[in-house]
Amino acid sequence: MFLKHFLLETAKQYPDVPRHHLRVLMAFLLQRSSEFLIQHPELEINEDTSENFLQLVAALSDGKPLSRIMGQREFWGLNFLLSAETLDPRADSETLIEATLKLFPNQEDSLRILDLGTGTGCLIISLLKEYKNAEGVAVDQSEDALKTAKLNGTKHQVLERLSYVRSNWFENVQGKFDLIISNPPYISEEDYQDLAANVKNYDPKAALIGGEDGLLAYREIVKSAPDFLKNKGVLLLELGQGQDEKVNQFLKKIGFDSIQTFKDLSGITRCISGQK
Repeated sequence: MFLKHFLLETAKQYPDVPRHHLRVLMAFLLQRSSEFLIQHPELEINEDTSENFLQLVAALSDGKPLSRIMGQREFWGLNFLLSAETLDPRADSETLIEATLKLFPNQEDSLRILDLGTGTGCLIISLLKEYKNAEGVAVDQSEDALKTAKLNGTKHQVLERLSYVRSNWFENVQGKFDLIISNPPYISEEDYQDLAANVKNYDPKAALIGGEDGLLAYREIVKSAPDFLKNKGVLLLELGQGQDEKVNQFLKKIGFDSIQTFKDLSGITRCISGQK
C-alpha cells in the first residue's frame, strides 16, 4: 500500500493518535525524515513495516509516549537517547539553558560545570555545545542513567570535555565549579499519585519524587553547594510550579547573593539561581 493511503487508514483506525505522531513514527521506522515522507506519498510500505508500525501505534493509543517508543527525545535542537532510568527531557527544562546563557553571556568562557542528577545528560551536553571551551562533570546515582548519558556524550561529540561520576548528589564529587546545575526530583509524594499515566508509568519514580513535600533535594543541594562553588560561582536549579519562594528562602539562609528567577514560555517560574 502507498504511504499516504496507509497513514490515512491508520488515522481512521486510531483517531486518538495525532497524525503528526503517525508521520514521525513512520519516519523513525523507515529511518527517513518527516519531510521526506511528505515529499514521497507514493512510497510503498511492505508488510513487515506495516505490522511493526501498527503495533507501535497501538502502544501510542494505549498511552505510551512517542519518545519512549522511539527511545529518544529532541532537546535544545539535539536528539537524546533515553533509558528506563532517565527522565524524558521536557521543553520546560530548556529554560535552564536559556538562564545559563543570560548568566554567562560570554560563550567563550572556560567554565567548569557540574550537573547533578544528569539523567540523559541533556542539560550538561547542551551547555557544552553552547560553551565550546567549557568542561563538565555529569553526576547520577544510577549506573544505567550514566551509561545513557555517556552514549549521548559520544553522540554529540563532547566526551573529551565531559566526565561522569556515580554519586548521590555531592558524595563522590571533587573540585570546585563556576556553575552547578540540577533538575532534581521535585514532586511531592501526594502529587505523585495524581500524575498523568504517561509520566507515572514511564518516567523513573526516583527521578520524580522529592520527598514528602517535594523539596528534599533542594535542601540537600543548597546546603552543600557552597563547598563546591568557586568564589562568585552560581547555583542554578530547575523548579516545580510554585516552589520558587521556598527555594529562595533556602538560598538566602545559606548565604547566596544575587538571587534571580527565570520563567518558561508559559510564564511559570521554572528556574532559580544564586551566587556564592
